[in-house]
Amino acid sequence: MNSFLTNFNGGGQSLEETVNWYNERGGTSENRLKELKLGLGMARMPCGDFRANAVFFWIGVIAYNLFKLFDFGMLDFVDKEMGIGYYL
Repeated sequence: MNSFLTNFNGGGQSLEETVNWYNERGGTSENRLKELKLGLGMARMPCGDFRANAVFFWIGVIAYNLFKLFDFGMLDFVDKEMGIGYYL
């Protein structure tokens, strides 16, 4: 048995449709995090300093977003299923 607590009103959707929406949303975000961690080598932060790690993380996120912009717009000839680690 599952329990859900949300402030999402669902726009008139049924409970099942709302759960499906959350499941679909979560599946894509997990893949993005996996690409960040594995594709860009961000599984571990470089040091114990919070600010330095924050800068490292933001640079990685910017690099990932730039890659996605190129991937969506300019790399039509490349297999998009390969992932970011393939190109680096």
